[in-house]
Amino acid sequence: ESSLATRRMLSSYFYGPGMDVWRIGCADESSSNVYASTLLHLAKSSDTKKSPSTGWIQTSSTILHEWCVRSYDFSMARSLQCLLNNHAALPSGALMPAIEASLASLTRSTHLSIQQRDYERAKTSARRACWLASHHGLLFQQAWQLLQLALIDLESSSCAPQSTIERAIPPLLECLSLCEDYFMDPLRAVALSALAKVHLGMGRFRKARSMLNAAMSLVMQHGHLWLQSEACLTLAKCHLAEASWIEGGKPGDLISDRKGILSTTDSGHAIDIMNLRQTALFQLEKSASILEQLDDISRLREV
Repeated sequence: ESSLATRRMLSSYFYGPGMDVWRIGCADESSSNVYASTLLHLAKSSDTKKSPSTGWIQTSSTILHEWCVRSYDFSMARSLQCLLNNHAALPSGALMPAIEASLASLTRSTHLSIQQRDYERAKTSARRACWLASHHGLLFQQAWQLLQLALIDLESSSCAPQSTIERAIPPLLECLSLCEDYFMDPLRAVALSALAKVHLGMGRFRKARSMLNAAMSLVMQHGHLWLQSEACLTLAKCHLAEASWIEGGKPGDLISDRKGILSTTDSGHAIDIMNLRQTALFQLEKSASILEQLDDISRLREV
């Protein structure tokens, strides 16, 4: 029954009237919705004359679940979460070992709770996943869940006292330690971009920018699109913070611009501020372009 329900839900997306909208939106690859594009490719690759495979069903459902979470369609996301959990519990539906399936379920639950701003529930899911990964020696998953714990603290800091942002430091440092010990460079770069956000929240915008510049290449190559947009947004905020600091500084102060040239004149300050704001605008446009592909309207509004 779970498998049949999942197939029916996917069929309504793949072959329903909304598919024309998807195809029109995917005509321009640079601005298309990444989830719609992926689901369309999966639909084209499947054999309509045969029953869909277990792998095809779970992959499509997972992509659709993430799309619903990012686009704030929580009712559909919860339904898919339930169907995915039930389908994975069936002997015929098990695509991965039980431990990995449990971690995937907990990760989906974490992401859904974060979008719903239910940070305590998100932390509970992430801690369970972290313990499970550590208990079974799944080092990458352990580091990833530590990163999730840090991201939850960073998200909750936007609507809580500033001291909340400091809670992200311990899991981030533990994540970075695991990444360095086991050569997980892409994940380390993502963790560095999150640590840069912590430094920015504490007023250390130059330290944050240095970290981001060091990590940005790997984040843009290997990171999830949402993590890429966050890195660009944080970098833009670093430039804007420095521009505000220069603007509010005393005349004659030694101010270092982004090229390392020292300026002491008011005209030099004005040039520094203009350059910083132009660079920030470029990063904001990159972040917005990525978020448009994810349908994350809330984050796009912030940008």
